[in-house]
Amino acid sequence: MKERGFVLAIGRSGTAWLTQALREAGGVAARHETNEFWDSATRYGTVEVNSFLWANAPDIRKRYGEEFPIVHLVRDGRKVVRSILNRPRPGRTLEHCSRMWLERNATLFREVPEERRFRLEDLTSSFESFAELARIFRGRPDEDAWKRIRRQRVNVSRDEIWPDFDEWHKYERAVFWDVCGDLMAELGYPSTESKE
Repeated sequence: MKERGFVLAIGRSGTAWLTQALREAGGVAARHETNEFWDSATRYGTVEVNSFLWANAPDIRKRYGEEFPIVHLVRDGRKVVRSILNRPRPGRTLEHCSRMWLERNATLFREVPEERRFRLEDLTSSFESFAELARIFRGRPDEDAWKRIRRQRVNVSRDEIWPDFDEWHKYERAVFWDVCGDLMAELGYPSTESKE
């Protein structure tokens, strides 16, 4: 029987891509943000990749047991915040979206062990990293399939209102680093901004 489990993240972190990659290149039965996400793992015997359950690792453990596999997927906050801002909704300011990235990833950072934390950038650039994640769920990773899918863009924002991070105003970049800088550094995303 295939391993069941959860991959948790903040939205815009690559959950749709990872679901497809796990299916096509990881040998893992994966589902993305199903309506039955609490029962998906038991009813379907699959891995649920879900950005809505970021606060629920303790509940998942209580329901399924301490050894039940939970993975934290993280993506560079600059990319996530930009992607969220490119899907405008009332109240979505740069500071609000930066705090969303910080708080949701900080929660997962505390709840999920380091060996179960994977950066999207590593999963798309290193087959070894992708294979390590797939094996947590007893997958059989296929490097040729991974090479075909690693650069595919899935669930891309259509209207790009916000430019790339390097084109943000200096004060906008400062807001982001003030909010997210410490956790970005802990996750291995160092700032290239000069300290003044």
